[in-house]
Amino acid sequence: MNNNILIACRISKKSDSGHSMSLDSQKFAIEEFMAKHSLTGVCGVSQIVGSAYKDGQLAFKSFLKAYNNKVVILFEPNRLTRNVDNLDCIWRICKRQKHSIIIVTLDRIFNYNSYKDLSDLREYILQAQKESADIGARIARSARFRKSREPAWGKTRDDKNEIVVNPFELKITRLIILLGTAGSSIAEIKFLIKETGKTDGIEEFCIEEYESGTTNVKDICEFLPYPMSTENIEDTFRIYGVRKRKARWTRSDIKAILDSKIQHREVDIDNLCEDFELVTSPDRSPAPVSPQQWNSVWFDPKIGMPSSIKLPPGYVLPDKACQVFIPIV
Repeated sequence: MNNNILIACRISKKSDSGHSMSLDSQKFAIEEFMAKHSLTGVCGVSQIVGSAYKDGQLAFKSFLKAYNNKVVILFEPNRLTRNVDNLDCIWRICKRQKHSIIIVTLDRIFNYNSYKDLSDLREYILQAQKESADIGARIARSARFRKSREPAWGKTRDDKNEIVVNPFELKITRLIILLGTAGSSIAEIKFLIKETGKTDGIEEFCIEEYESGTTNVKDICEFLPYPMSTENIEDTFRIYGVRKRKARWTRSDIKAILDSKIQHREVDIDNLCEDFELVTSPDRSPAPVSPQQWNSVWFDPKIGMPSSIKLPPGYVLPDKACQVFIPIV
């Protein structure tokens, strides 16, 4: 069998948890099998990382097409493929190129001219295909179960497995609302970005441009002059590494938070402001420190107060545009 053997190894992915054998260990087992049966003359080796269940296995098929009249040796049937349709295509290539197939674990050669050999091999691949489908179903079922047990955003499970408030996630919620609300404190935004993201080596958050006719640069530096779009908030979170648990924030995620109207009622403003005061000067405190919960609103006398905000009795609004804090009544 001089220069007549092709060695083929495959794993579905680099950390193939579904199969114990690496590419190198498959090759080693095949070489041991060849030595046992006095087979020599390797003229080609294929070591492929890729699924044989859903993918078309184009690289492996190209490998087979590059040779004629060879013997292809694989460790076990599911290293050939896990898809019967792919097997039929591979078999046609082998028949055209006159390749036979040896499976080490079966200690058997499958001749490209034998219909029975094809029929037997199909049974092995059907079993491998069913195993893959079953594994996929179990993984999907486990994922759905974990998802059903996962607390809603802003919640977590404590040591007693009870659902409680998640202060870290509520800080991110607060940050989203601040970024999406005109008049928010820039200092508080910077504080929350530092608390929930990664700022080392990254330029500090700031508003560089504001085309509205406003000439008061101090106001722009201290307060967010406009509500940021979901796209801009998404970009900000990407830059500073603010994550939604293990995933990236999307515009739809951010929009859902902005639409929920829960931020001022669920975030512990008292504790947050106490934390914020530790890193800001006394005259830059972002909000009154009190057990009372507050709405932060950018008020413009020319536009008026949003209808959703109820003023407490005796509350007097300023006569110029500025950020105001109104107790929730």
